[in-house]
Amino acid sequence: MKRLILPVLLCLLLSCPAFAARLELQVSGVEDTKGQIIASVFDSEENFLEIPMLQMKNRPAADEPTVFVFENLPPGNYALSAVHDRDGNGEMNSNFLGIPKEPVAVSNNAKGRFGPPAFEDARFPLEVSGRVMHIQLKKLK
Repeated sequence: MKRLILPVLLCLLLSCPAFAARLELQVSGVEDTKGQIIASVFDSEENFLEIPMLQMKNRPAADEPTVFVFENLPPGNYALSAVHDRDGNGEMNSNFLGIPKEPVAVSNNAKGRFGPPAFEDARFPLEVSGRVMHIQLKKLK
């Protein structure tokens, strides 16, 4: 019985909101108020820019900045993405080469070379104290 007490207490402490962080994302570069802005949080290279993401939120496109708040994230390394879903279909439209037709951005305003940005370039640490991130939407050409 005594051997179970310590692991149970550790689990309770680690799941406590005091050990969770708040991440605020401010998205700028919104060209117009058509559609919605979709923001996603990723916690690994394996799922970066893919489904399932850790968390996803959307807001109607409006005057900037568009602010998203992600709560209860454990401290660690994360990356963010945002897309201005101008037609409101819930996904990023791309051309036949896979290049986005709608304005997009990732954390650290990382850019890809011959493809999407790498998780490592978009990665940032999140501490228990929380963090505010800013990204700028851009239309790729």
